[in-house]
Amino acid sequence: MGVKRVACIWILMLFFGNLAVAGSFGAMQEISEGIDLDVALHVPTDFSSFSGELGGSFGVLPNFDLTLCFSEFSVENGEFHWHGAWLMPRYDLGELAILEYNILALSLGYYSGEFTNFTFGFEYHTELSLVKEIFSIEINIAVPVFPKVLLTGIVAPVVSFESFTGIPVSAYFEADLETDLESFGYHLIAGIDVYIEPFELNVGYDFSGEIVGFLGFGFKL
Repeated sequence: MGVKRVACIWILMLFFGNLAVAGSFGAMQEISEGIDLDVALHVPTDFSSFSGELGGSFGVLPNFDLTLCFSEFSVENGEFHWHGAWLMPRYDLGELAILEYNILALSLGYYSGEFTNFTFGFEYHTELSLVKEIFSIEINIAVPVFPKVLLTGIVAPVVSFESFTGIPVSAYFEADLETDLESFGYHLIAGIDVYIEPFELNVGYDFSGEIVGFLGFGFKL
């Protein structure tokens, strides 16, 4: 089966499958209350290849979970390439004023490529609830410290339409930022998120020329 056909089938599954919490594409959100699984894909608009992540999270305690990526991969010219995996224990310090959560995380990864590297770093995840259940800003800050010190972040305003339309749909505009203190890079993504329990569908457009999205499934313990 060709790459273009695989990518098209995946997109059709997203739009016509059973649609199943709403937010941006890349930002980590609140602590999981059960088990969540998701598949995310990045597909160039010419459908010549694709890359993706197979991940999930497990709620260990009300304020502690384990988030992980089982596999980061890509398919190019019909060939499958495995790139890495990571594990992230996360602890929520709790709600504070307009901050819905205050999550501290430790990121541990293993990546294969031209050089094989173990990675280590720290992250902070929060959400500013500016208009309750209508408008919020998701913020992630990550500081990888090994093998190279970086500063990365996600800032994503999210508007939810459910409270005044009854439709469980949110729209977002996400900025993914990265710097090594010598250079600066960014990606901009606009998209929608649909949540119909227990499924979540997220589809967006990365202005670098990719269709992005994920399909998630979760259940509470």
